[in-house]
Amino acid sequence: MSLIMEIKVERTVDCEVLAKLNEAVQSLHQKRYPEEFKKYDFRSAKSAFSNSLSVRETYAFVAKIGDSPVGYILSVVKERKENEFQFRKTLLYIDQIAVEENYRNRGVGKHLLAKVLELATKLGIDEIQLDYWEGNVEANKLFISNGFECYNYRLKRSTSDNGV
Repeated sequence: MSLIMEIKVERTVDCEVLAKLNEAVQSLHQKRYPEEFKKYDFRSAKSAFSNSLSVRETYAFVAKIGDSPVGYILSVVKERKENEFQFRKTLLYIDQIAVEENYRNRGVGKHLLAKVLELATKLGIDEIQLDYWEGNVEANKLFISNGFECYNYRLKRSTSDNGV
């Protein structure tokens, strides 16, 4: 028997809800990349969301099943000025997306991405960009299955490694 869930996605400015939903993804990133990510701290996360949402170009949406928040997406309108090498470009950048573990692979991420696509269309923006960490196969699967494609590679090298 298949359980049908109604997933509602709505805009939010509730920093407490976002901070609570952030715990799972922040903890996952901290576990996988401890040299890059700090341990989850509710007060710090709430403050960070408050700062982000104070910027007019930032949009947060929360996914709910019933009255329970189960995921969120945070996006920012970014503007690149024209220069000698590139044309001017306005895009919607997905800064964060998180879905509670018990609700992954059940359409929540797809609904959140659809809401950002709807927002971009409403704002007259024709491109959405995002990035994710190497090895995050779950994110890769979600993004590829929702029409995203690779367009750029970002590499790093430690300066302490003397070998070439």
